[in-house]
Formats: sequence, structure tokens, C-alpha cells
Amino acid sequence: MRVLTLFATAALATTASALTKTDNKTGFSWDPANFKVAAVRYPPANYAYPIGQNRTWVDLDLNATIDRAIEFIDEAGAEGVKLMAFPEIYFPGFPIALNFNFTPPNFAQYASQAMVHEGPEWKRLTAAFVRNKMYAVVSFAEVSDDALYMGQYLVGPDGSTIHKHRKLRPSGSERNLFSDGDIESIRSVTLPFGTVTYLSCWENLEPTMRYVAAAQPANLHIASFPYCSDSNPDTEWWEHCAGFRAVVQTYTQAAGVAAIFSAIGKVSIWDVAAGFVPNSGNSTDALDPASFERMPYITYVYNTTTWGTPTYDLNSMHSWGALMQIVSGTAPDVPRKSGTFWNHYVTKIQDLAKYYVFTDSTGSAVSNSSNYPSLYENFGETYTVVQSNEYY
Repeated sequence: MRVLTLFATAALATTASALTKTDNKTGFSWDPANFKVAAVRYPPANYAYPIGQNRTWVDLDLNATIDRAIEFIDEAGAEGVKLMAFPEIYFPGFPIALNFNFTPPNFAQYASQAMVHEGPEWKRLTAAFVRNKMYAVVSFAEVSDDALYMGQYLVGPDGSTIHKHRKLRPSGSERNLFSDGDIESIRSVTLPFGTVTYLSCWENLEPTMRYVAAAQPANLHIASFPYCSDSNPDTEWWEHCAGFRAVVQTYTQAAGVAAIFSAIGKVSIWDVAAGFVPNSGNSTDALDPASFERMPYITYVYNTTTWGTPTYDLNSMHSWGALMQIVSGTAPDVPRKSGTFWNHYVTKIQDLAKYYVFTDSTGSAVSNSSNYPSLYENFGETYTVVQSNEYY
């Protein structure tokens, strides 16, 4: 019996080895038929409860969030997770009060907790991915050239940054704090296990970003949202969890991809068979604090052998032909000009502590009712800067 047992064990090991592939460049190994991914749902340090409903400004803590993230990255690595997706600006966290109640000093504190790419905090975080030979889509508040961006970077199992994306146009009141990214950063990336695309929150909805991403063939799409919680009478129209999920589900149908929906709170991972498969994958709606400790992320195992190599389809709804038909079919009475919304805005961090940076962007729930002067008057049309002696 002992000999039979040893033989069976050896046979299993050989079979597993035969199924496993290894990328010699990075040391990354995976089983194509059992590719485990994870969607993070654990709240950042100091996050206000209940999730998505507490509008109080809180001082988020970057290093404490990294500390906890490293713990569950190691946990995920131990159970075989090969790709982890984080919620929108998870490091140090999405400032929910940005849409409701804040002052320039709050901005300054938040900026102090933002992360520098390749800085010491970044390297400490990515070392965990190296240790666990794991890919990750890391969304973080990024400091660069005295401005804040909504970074969403693809990190490899060797700790390298494979691709950088900054949210093209921060949504609603986010634009009062974060600067605009570049549309050229919306690109698919081919990895050893498949081709991925990724977008941040409303980029998955807005045609400008959604089309650019979906026009590029991929196997897997990663959608990073800030939080996903229960709705109540105070929930704004743009923050309903059901709406967030529906946006990503329709993306999978239109682009024919699997999808990971990461957010603080409720999360989902969906499979694909030429579009969204209802009830496929894995989801949770748990929101109680104990559930976060018990389940800081959810996982799902994809069979990537069914994915194949994505190719361009000239008849796709996201093809060049579709785009040209949209342009030619635009009604003649639609004005052929752009508004100030389409300008590229960059706000310096030094100004965030002195002015109320109010852009009146679509979806913004706030108005300039504070005593602080506005950096952009009339949504940037004048660029008049009103000085505030109180913060000089």
C-alpha cells in the first residue's frame, strides 16, 4: 500500500508538472486550466463605515494600508492566486467625502498619503508580488511632478511595471483633486496567460475610454471601482452598486471578455463565452466588518485554455468601421465643437492646500459653498486664481 501511495503521489506530481507552464524571464508559473485570480474588497486603513454611506472626511493612511495588503497578498499567494486586482485608488483609499464635505487642508493631508511610483512605499508593496510570483493591477493615488493622478498600473511577478495607465478624466468631483491622464495609456497588454485590458470606474462607461479599450482584442478585462455598497435614500445616482456592476457586465457582453470587478465591499468575477455568462464566476455582497477579515478578497479559477489568441474583427461593434459609421451618422444639428470639459487639466498639489479646486464636472455632487477661493472659475474658462492669505 505504501508503494502504491508513493506511486500515485509521483504520478500526480508528474501530471501537475506537465500541465504547468513557466515564463523563464520572470519565473512565473501557472496552470492554464486552473488560473486563479482575486478581486480585493478589504477596506483601506481608517476607511469610514458603513462603506460608501459615511460621508465624513477621514485621514487615510498609506503605510498602514500597504501593511495589511501585504498580509493578504501573501495569503493569496499561498493559495495559488496568480493575478490580483485592486479597487480604484486603493492606496491610500478613495476619499468618499470628496463628493460631499472637504476643505483644502483635507486635500493636503490626502496628498501626503499618495504614492510615488518606484518610491519606497511602491517598492515595499511590489516586493510582495515578487515574493508570491503574482501579477497585479494596482490602483493608487500617484504623485508625479507636483500633481495627483489616479494611477492604475500593471505589475509583473518580477516587480516590474509592465504598463502604466492614468485615469483619463477623473469622474465628477474627482477632478477637483486629481489631474487628467492620457488616452494613449489605454492599451491592451499580452501576458503569458492571455491578453488583458483595464479601466478605472466610470472609464468603463464613458464612450471615450470604453471604446478605446474594447476596440483592442483581449481575454480578460479588469474594472477597478472605488466601493460597492447597499443603496439608501442618500445614495447618489452615480454610486449605486447595481449600476457599477451592470456597466462591467455590459462591457463583457460588448467586448466578449471575462471580467474582474474589484471594489471596497461587494465584488464580482465573471467568466465569458462570447459574452457575459449570468451566474458565472464568483461574487459576494457581504459588507459586515467581520466579513472583510474573513474574506479580504474573493477568487475564481479560469480555464484559460479556452481563451485562445484574441484577434481584430473588422465586423466588431468596436471596430474602425463602427466608429466611422458613428461619426458619419451623427445628426447634422449636433454642434461640431468641444466644450471646456474636454480640456486637459493638471492641478498642482501646492494649490490644493490653498484653493477650493472646483471644476463643476459632470456628476459632481458638491458646490462651492465653502469660504475658500476657487482655483478654476467657471470650470477653467478664465483660469483666474484668487489668492487666499489664510493658506500662504
